[in-house]
Amino acid sequence: MLNNPRLLYFIAADVGLMHANVDAGLVRYDILMTQSVAQISMVQKMKIVKIMASFAGAVYCSAV
Repeated sequence: MLNNPRLLYFIAADVGLMHANVDAGLVRYDILMTQSVAQISMVQKMKIVKIMASFAGAVYCSAV
């Protein structure tokens, strides 16, 4: 499984984006949904960020 370069790119992109875009992703989501970040639970925040990071990682992998 780990011999697959595309999978490694995906994992690296996913993890990197999780760390780099947590705040930016939450702010963007907050603006889109027009509700206070304080009203969104921490679990929901992490789910939202993970989905965004996974999507960006998938887009990156398909572009490589």
